[in-house]
Amino acid sequence: LKANLKADQIDLDPIAALFLQPLSGLLSTDIDLVFPFDRPETASGRLRLGVFNGKIQGIDLAKAGVEAALADGWVHVAALEAASGRSRLTVTEAAAPFRHLLDGAWEYLLQELSGRFALSSEDLPQLLKIAGLFAAAPPSRVPDHRLELSGRFDAGYLSIPHAGLTSGSSRILLQNLETRLAPATQDTPLKGDLRLDLPDLEVLSRIFPLFSSSGSVRADATIGGTLGQPEADATLGAENLKFEGLH
Repeated sequence: LKANLKADQIDLDPIAALFLQPLSGLLSTDIDLVFPFDRPETASGRLRLGVFNGKIQGIDLAKAGVEAALADGWVHVAALEAASGRSRLTVTEAAAPFRHLLDGAWEYLLQELSGRFALSSEDLPQLLKIAGLFAAAPPSRVPDHRLELSGRFDAGYLSIPHAGLTSGSSRILLQNLETRLAPATQDTPLKGDLRLDLPDLEVLSRIFPLFSSSGSVRADATIGGTLGQPEADATLGAENLKFEGLH
C-alpha cells in the first residue's frame, strides 16, 4: 500500500456520524505512507496531523497535533501536543519500536520507549476527570493553582527532575525522581526528594476533590527504597490535622 493524503480544515462531524464515533472538530493532515502488508514491520513514511476545536470521547480539545516519521522499524515522534481547557501535554523527541504498536504489546513498548514530556495544568479537578480518576462534577470553588511537571522516559526508566504544584502560599515540590515504568517489579529502586509547605490543607482538598482535610503540614523528605517497600528520611511538622472528621 502506498498512500499520500493531504487535508486542510476538514469537518469531522459527518465522518464521525458515518462510523458512529463520538468525534468532532476540524482536521488537517499530511500523510505519506508505504505499508507492505506482507512485511508491515518494514513500513515507512511520515505523518503530520492536527485537530482543532475538537471533542473526542467527550473530552474537549482546543488543539491536538502530532508530527512523526516511520523508518527502520521505529516510530519517531518529533512533537506531540494536546491542550484541553487549562491543561497542556507535550511529548518531544520520542521513539518506540513499530512492532510493539502493531502487536499491541504495551508492556514491551514501555520498556523500549524513549522521549521527553511536559505537563502543565491550572485545572486539576478537570484533568483528574479526563484521566478517569474522578467521576463527579468538579467543585464549584477551586482555588487558583498551577501544576508543572517535566521529565524523560528512556528504555523503561522514568526520570522527573521537577514536578511542582502551587496554590497561593501552598506548595508541593518533587525533584529528582527516578524509577522504572510499568510493568515494574516490587524490588524496583525508587529515589527522589519531596518538599511540602501546606499552611492550609483545606486548599489542597478543594483542588483534589477526593478527600476532606484541614490543618497545616510542612515536610522535607528524601525518598528511597523500592516500589514495594518505599522509605523516606524526613523532617515533619504538622498542626491541627483533620482528615474526614478524624483528628
